[in-house]
Amino acid sequence: MNRSVALALALVLALALAGCRSAPQETGGPVADSAADALEPAPDLAASEASLKTGTWHWVGTNRPADRVEPDDPAKYTIAFQGDSTVHVKADCNSGSGSYFLIEGQRLQIGPVTSTLMGCPTGSYDTEFNRELGEVEGWSVSGDTLSFSLKLGQGTMRFVRRG
Repeated sequence: MNRSVALALALVLALALAGCRSAPQETGGPVADSAADALEPAPDLAASEASLKTGTWHWVGTNRPADRVEPDDPAKYTIAFQGDSTVHVKADCNSGSGSYFLIEGQRLQIGPVTSTLMGCPTGSYDTEFNRELGEVEGWSVSGDTLSFSLKLGQGTMRFVRRG
């Protein structure tokens, strides 16, 4: 085969392959599972992580599928993330610390947390608060609001930043 025929065939093949690509769709939103998504810049997780580690977060409640829990005094139930992957927890009359792990962006694992074992007054959510912290799997920060999604769709814990 002479050189000009080989070049012509290569050009035809290249154009045919280029024609097999689908045209981008104008849907007004992201196209799921497309190669274009791989080129989208990732959200600024570093800024979110820095925000997570700034201040003390006060628990304002948990929305669950069947009900909603709101402590009378959010200052009694707090969590503070440290830069060395430790967390400080206050659960009503008990306090403790442990570890946390940020996994693949917006996934989070808290604990184990070692805590004092004081008997808090009737009506305290100390046990429930600590149990839910152990069930956290995801997180997001928006301004001074922190949300934790709980495993198996058990609900969402909500916090506000103080300090």
